[in-house]
Amino acid sequence: MKSKDIFILMGIVLMAVLVACNGTDGDGTAEPPSGDATATAPIPSTDGYPAQPTPTATSLPEDYPAPTPVPPPTEYPADMEVWLLRPLGEQCADPESYEFADLDAAVDALEEEGVEVLASEVIQLS
Repeated sequence: MKSKDIFILMGIVLMAVLVACNGTDGDGTAEPPSGDATATAPIPSTDGYPAQPTPTATSLPEDYPAPTPVPPPTEYPADMEVWLLRPLGEQCADPESYEFADLDAAVDALEEEGVEVLASEVIQLS
């Protein structure tokens, strides 16, 4: 491999790392810098008119039908098996922030709650 190719490859890897760990807060929105007063200010209208006020909630009319109540959750039948898939980590997150240290700790927490664990495994998605 030529040295030029190595530098190009290193540049691509560096850009991929920067894109993967770009400082978002998990839902894809970037965190505003601390102490920046303009981060929370409303965005002015581009056409010169003032921004529309946020509408306030009003009560429903008296003749409006009542919403259908949501039924309470039911228990699973005792003879039914259920798959439970749970991600154990998050990209670019500190492993100290995980709820469970490893798979065994997660299985132990389920068994303490009376859940019979039939099988457990970790699959690396890389």
